Amino acid sequence: MLFNPVDLTWLTFLIIYVFLIGGLFLLAKEPFRFILTMKVYGLMVLFRIAAMYLLPLEPPEKMIPLSDPIVEIFGTGRLLTKDLFFSGHTATLFILYLTAEKKFRLYFLFGTIAVAVCVIMQHVHYTIDVAAAFVFTFAAYSLFKKTQKI
Repeated sequence: MLFNPVDLTWLTFLIIYVFLIGGLFLLAKEPFRFILTMKVYGLMVLFRIAAMYLLPLEPPEKMIPLSDPIVEIFGTGRLLTKDLFFSGHTATLFILYLTAEKKFRLYFLFGTIAVAVCVIMQHVHYTIDVAAAFVFTFAAYSLFKKTQKI
């Protein structure tokens, strides 16, 4: 370990939900871009399920669990710690970066990098989990981008 973990749960989810709500608001105005985003998200989730099944990693030492306040209210309340490879939080915001209009991309890139740094600093993910999120997400985006004009 190069550094001790820092609890950034609230900051992480503040960033995630602000960008998700903003992204959905922007996508609501452009149905073709919205459909592309949902296709890429669906394929990314399939990639993530396969990756977690094929590569079940133990959580990093000293991990501070990332507890989603919304999921805690509406979900089962079960905390998952072996859903590491690859970072779904990073991948989701990176999808918004890839599918956003050019004038908004820089904002989504900032949000993506901020969440990536937060999950690494909290030891929720290994660095490779976050790096892989960019690779798998770009692969999913590339598969659908060629079939849809936006």
